[in-house]
Amino acid sequence: MNEDTRRMAVRGVAILAVVIAGAIFARWLLRTDWQRISDSVDDARDALVEQRDEDFLEFFTDDLVYLETSDRTALERDLARWHSMGLASVYVQSREIEIDGDDAQVTLTVFAGQSLILMKMGQVDVVLDVVKDADGAWRVRSFAWKRQ
Repeated sequence: MNEDTRRMAVRGVAILAVVIAGAIFARWLLRTDWQRISDSVDDARDALVEQRDEDFLEFFTDDLVYLETSDRTALERDLARWHSMGLASVYVQSREIEIDGDDAQVTLTVFAGQSLILMKMGQVDVVLDVVKDADGAWRVRSFAWKRQ
């Protein structure tokens, strides 16, 4: 391979890498609301399991309605209780997301516990009422769950 051919091949690979990176970025940037909500659910689950409480609580509005009659303070208390129980695994078995403009309802079937094998809490049905804020982020304004 001569020097000109080598340079042309390197340029081709570089151009291809830029095009692929641009396509990946565009796909991330142009995600649908369904994808954004689903990604937020996964990010919140990760923050919960990793005990990053501040990150977890960022997914909720300040005026959160928790378990139909409580507020954000009650969620923070339960969060501490979940950590003391050793909640190390949360697996989202199913998710339904229904979007209506800037509002959405998310229904999850979740398995939670110390590990995927020893699910201490077992199956938990979760219902989230989410709203799109001014920045386009989806945040939970109502959070209810029930252990099965």
